[in-house]
Amino acid sequence: EFRRVLFLSILSRQPDLVGFSVYVWNHAFTVSLARELRRRAPGIMLFAGGSEATAAPALLLAEAGLDFVVAGEGEEVFCAILRRLKEQKSLAGLPGVYLPGGDFTDTLPALPVRELDKLASPFLGGAWLPGKGEGVLWELSRGCSFQCDFCFESRGERGVRRYSLERLGAELCVFERQEVSQVFVLDPTFNQDPLRAKAILRLIKQTAPNIHYTFEVRTEFLDREMAGLFAALHCTLQIGLQSARREVLRKVSRDFNPKKYASQITLLNESGVTFGLDLIYGLPSDTLAGFKESLDYALALQPNHLDIFPLAVLPGTRLFERAEELGLDFLPEAPYTLLSSGSFSSKDMEAARKL
Repeated sequence: EFRRVLFLSILSRQPDLVGFSVYVWNHAFTVSLARELRRRAPGIMLFAGGSEATAAPALLLAEAGLDFVVAGEGEEVFCAILRRLKEQKSLAGLPGVYLPGGDFTDTLPALPVRELDKLASPFLGGAWLPGKGEGVLWELSRGCSFQCDFCFESRGERGVRRYSLERLGAELCVFERQEVSQVFVLDPTFNQDPLRAKAILRLIKQTAPNIHYTFEVRTEFLDREMAGLFAALHCTLQIGLQSARREVLRKVSRDFNPKKYASQITLLNESGVTFGLDLIYGLPSDTLAGFKESLDYALALQPNHLDIFPLAVLPGTRLFERAEELGLDFLPEAPYTLLSSGSFSSKDMEAARKL
């Protein structure tokens, strides 16, 4: 029913182009909608971008029947696309653009945007103003310095690019004025730069203190002062534990010191900060018994909640590239969930899910 309503809504606008941002959670839905648009309105040009398009552009191009796919950050290359379309020129040769029928061997990736402040803010420019009580996705940075094998965030160029504090402060003023209720902070490691993180927390307290914020943080960058600043806000922290077994985490390019981790979490508990932990079952070399150990460890840290996921072998990640070597059997289409591995049988996966 939702697809039908969305389909009719799109057609009512009589568009020349329709674009989709494609992620794991909406991959199948988007492909289905694009196929329906192609069948019912063949004159509309269809395209896609997003993490799924970046990870497997040729596959998405074929399965959704698109006119082109943009791999990588799309703001600057999309402007170039529109200029060429207006001039009735071919899109061939544009970095990051995949076209039907190509062999893609010469396709260059779209370059990441170096100075993020040059990108127009949807909030400051008025392109989209959230309504009273709505939630907002607030982008603070792009990229990741860490190299976790199961994650797509850090693939390509390593490092982090950040928006200026001046821009973030101006956007906070908009959120406060519009009486936004929730802000989901899009920064995979908000506190990696502790001085910047503390400055942003103080800016939030000063500018928009009545909103609830959700942050993703890592424990190794926490200190007592930062915990106090979090405690002064309406916020929830999400922390990626994933496993409490050091030997398992090393297999996916993460490290872990259980005593130090627990001591950093204690800072949050002592300050009264609401936080949750993430766990993944089915990681390479992990077992059902090992997952139970991780679950016990996580519960002992007294989190407000646990978010528990089966391993997803995402296209474009190192885990995906090493899947055969590691003996990972997983769904070939989104959400790419692990079915079994040499150490985690399908029966064990089901037992972990029920647990």
